Amino acid sequence: MQDLRAIDEFTSISSFILPFCYTKWISDVVWVKPPHAVQIPSGCYSIPLGHIKQDAGDTTVYIGSQLEYFVRENLYRPPEDLLDVRVCRLHVVDITMVLRSGRPLDCTCNIVERRLQSRHRPLLDICLDTFSANNPFKVKVASGLGSACYDKLASSYSATLKAVARRSCEHAISSCCLVCRQQRQLLVLRHLQSLWTCDSTPALEANMASLVSAVTATSSGADLEEDRHDTACAMEETTSNLRDVWRLWMSSKAAVASQSLSPWFMHLAGQMHDLPHFSAPTEERNRWLAALRRLCECMLAYETRPSVCTIASSQDDGYTSPVIVEETLAEVLKVLHEVLHPCRQVAAEDAARMTFSKT
Repeated sequence: MQDLRAIDEFTSISSFILPFCYTKWISDVVWVKPPHAVQIPSGCYSIPLGHIKQDAGDTTVYIGSQLEYFVRENLYRPPEDLLDVRVCRLHVVDITMVLRSGRPLDCTCNIVERRLQSRHRPLLDICLDTFSANNPFKVKVASGLGSACYDKLASSYSATLKAVARRSCEHAISSCCLVCRQQRQLLVLRHLQSLWTCDSTPALEANMASLVSAVTATSSGADLEEDRHDTACAMEETTSNLRDVWRLWMSSKAAVASQSLSPWFMHLAGQMHDLPHFSAPTEERNRWLAALRRLCECMLAYETRPSVCTIASSQDDGYTSPVIVEETLAEVLKVLHEVLHPCRQVAAEDAARMTFSKT
């Protein structure tokens, strides 16, 4: 705990929450998400958590839920393969529903209201990316190679990963199929990554052939030959776009150098194609702040003032403009101070220092 930089290197959003759930410090997670967050559909989910005994050095907490987000992030493992399973309840609510409901959280499920009635004090974590998010990969690639080039890169990676998942989504999904799909997805991503190390057209063509072979191989076994043929046809446009991006990238050495568009960065830009890129207008941002106020008032109504409040921001890694972060942070702190702080006469900056932590 003495070296915060070292801690930051191995922590993430998932590692921040999952260990608390696995150790049963947290039994319910309520995610009030903005409309642009599409990782997990609204609803209530029972999430099995556990570890596997394949590697003594693997301390990862894996998830036995077949939700697409966990499968895509390679966090899924079949529930029967997990050891020391603990179950966490995940409630996903669109932030607009909070504003529509007669009381906040009416739109989730009875379990949330019961948890509040239990008087267990929650942990409140606020992500400022709800109000504004910047895709730094899009900004850099578009600035160095043009917006059209980034669009081709993003659509190519998106189409390739969707092709890997397509057959699994059309039929009943077994645990074995999902694990195999994760393994094939990692193989395809390795092919995409090696694309940016190609230094000649023959090397590029060999890579494209291997990529198409890896993707079409996902339609195997019981799948019909025409399905594999359809997948191969769909990959023609994708590989054509990848060739265009690679040629432009190879020929734009000045732009590549000025924008630090390294092979690693280009692959990451494609892999992160679905990152949001927006800045909420003032009217919409005020609506989200109003939703935050209603949630805080609901906590007070049930006498469940948060025991800890954290605020996450992304201005240091290019995901959000520092100016926007500071403006939004001031507005969020104002809401928290006015609703939750026990001494309403304390100045907002003092309330932030005494009560809230910014991560």
